[in-house]
Amino acid sequence: MAITFTRPTLQVLIPFAYLALLLIPLVVFSRIYRRRTASSAQSLLLSSPWFPPHLERSIYITLLQQDAPPADDLLLKAALLRRAVTDVKRIWRMRDDKAALGILIQKGQVGDDLLVQLQQAEKELEAEIIEVVSEANTFREGWGQAIFQTASEIAQHDKLKEVYHGIATVREEEAVKLPFSPSNHALPDAPSFTSHSASNSTLSAAEPSSETFPSVSTPPGSPPSSISKGSAKKANKKRK
Repeated sequence: MAITFTRPTLQVLIPFAYLALLLIPLVVFSRIYRRRTASSAQSLLLSSPWFPPHLERSIYITLLQQDAPPADDLLLKAALLRRAVTDVKRIWRMRDDKAALGILIQKGQVGDDLLVQLQQAEKELEAEIIEVVSEANTFREGWGQAIFQTASEIAQHDKLKEVYHGIATVREEEAVKLPFSPSNHALPDAPSFTSHSASNSTLSAAEPSSETFPSVSTPPGSPPSSISKGSAKKANKKRK
């Protein structure tokens, strides 16, 4: 028996069929995309870690496992402190990278795989900090609360020292960029000042004398040059 669809039935089924044709490709695409994203994120985590290998941690573990002869406690404390200094520097870098990565993700310039990698590195750093605190408490009770404060001061000092030693390199790079070299263009020499007697003789020689400029006699009827025009008119009226 053949199934026949009336016109009202077709009008009801057409929207459902249209929605099914839209949703099925979207679901298939989202599953494939998630699988590829997860595989790429996992391969990225395995291939390139966020931080380089922790050399200070390896040194501390090597000294701790040394048996013949065993390492001194002072040497172990110094190695643990340098390990904490490296952790403080990584905390600073993690804070800066997290802010920059958040801005890039909002703009859509990078994918979520880098965010997954950053979160994984943040978890590893938290576990490292807890391990350093517990190791510090084995040497002295309560040292785990103060070791990172000391390490932060040492890291700040190392940062200032790097800036200071980099001044010479920056100066050489800026000198190369300049159009002229300061050594080729020396400043002019400062003027030399003579003695007080020599300056007085120079000034006296420069002053005009009466012999050089003879006096000019004025005629009897002409007023002197220092008299104003008003006074000259009054004198002429009196003479008349």
